Amino acid sequence: IKMKDCLMKERRRWFIVFVIFSVLLSQSTFLADSSKSVDNGHIIKGVPYVSMETGRECELSSIAMLVNYLGKNYSLHELFYLIGAGHAISYTPPRRLSNIISKCSPPTLWMGSTQCFWKEDWYFISNLLGIRCNISYIENYTDKETAWNQYWTRVKGYIKQDLPVYTQINMSKLSYYQHKDGFPSKYNMCHAIVIVGYNESNGTVCYNDGEPGFEGHPEEGFYVYENLSNFHDAVITADESTYVIYKKSFCTITLENVSKGLSKSVACEIAFVRNMAKMRGLKWAYDPIFLTENNIVGEKAIKAFKRDMKAWKVLLKFPMWQIMNKIANKISGESNFPFNTSLEFLKIISQEKRFASETMTKNCRSNRRILLSAYKLENESKKWNELFNMEKDFVNTILSRRFSMMHSIFLLVQINRIINEIIDIENEMLLS
Repeated sequence: IKMKDCLMKERRRWFIVFVIFSVLLSQSTFLADSSKSVDNGHIIKGVPYVSMETGRECELSSIAMLVNYLGKNYSLHELFYLIGAGHAISYTPPRRLSNIISKCSPPTLWMGSTQCFWKEDWYFISNLLGIRCNISYIENYTDKETAWNQYWTRVKGYIKQDLPVYTQINMSKLSYYQHKDGFPSKYNMCHAIVIVGYNESNGTVCYNDGEPGFEGHPEEGFYVYENLSNFHDAVITADESTYVIYKKSFCTITLENVSKGLSKSVACEIAFVRNMAKMRGLKWAYDPIFLTENNIVGEKAIKAFKRDMKAWKVLLKFPMWQIMNKIANKISGESNFPFNTSLEFLKIISQEKRFASETMTKNCRSNRRILLSAYKLENESKKWNELFNMEKDFVNTILSRRFSMMHSIFLLVQINRIINEIIDIENEMLLS
């Protein structure tokens, strides 16, 4: 009997050991599965949303999200100023353009932000803010799928480190833009967004996009979930869209805190020196890659624009513009073609000047020279807005059925007068 009792106790003991071992084994398996599911997806919490304000600065609004995620507390207007968007300007004379349609297009000044969203500009503001800027892209690839795999592995690595990722996509491939008026022609272009998470188990990517905020619907651009397949197509076709920001594919930018950074007043004063160099058209203030695009920059750009806006030069192109407008109106319903871009850019230039003036006034109150420049920049902003309205009247006149040559010439004279006033204001700033 004692022997039997001992055997029973031994069996119970081994049964208990077996149960405990089974429980531990199941828990370890569960933990392994859990870690595997975490590896398949991660969402970064607390990435702020920054709307675009001009409709053309998707790059800067995306960078602003990364900057503010790091706790730097810089507004979009302040970042506009730091990169020099309110002082830079460029112009490519039609004769330097490649295709015949561009050569026949009206003279178009490019707003400052198009020259200030380049690699050297990001490095410049990163140094001011105490941030390390990591820019990566893939060059000379032969197979897009291989390049995508490298890109996606890089992105997931950043996300797992809680680093939101700036990237470039072909916006026409995203669901939000596929359901909008004007698709696909209006949205078939390179666009910048911020990746804030992914989940491979259900095949989604989560991102922030400043464009919907510009359109009055920020909730549609904040932590948006997109099908991974659509996102894949958007990334691999970004280099096929109408405008590629860096002429590079599979580009990513991440920011990391390195130091506290300079105070806003000191950062603005340092940026002021570089911004005035941009206005003067000094090459060292621009990214070298941008300068290879046959662009005239700074005050010389405005003077070149003025030369091409002389009445006799413009009058010679009247018939061509009217024909182009009729064709575009018939095909796509565009009413102001080929002036859509030139008008839009004039308005944005005015906005950029105002943003810069506001930032200088706010952050450099103790610097008399900068305050004086801010006052003049505000006046210049008003002149650009006046130029926009005058050119808009001019466009409506030459493209209307009630075309009047005399009134068109009168408006051209007024346009040249305003351009001269803008040149005078900039000369005063550069001499002060």
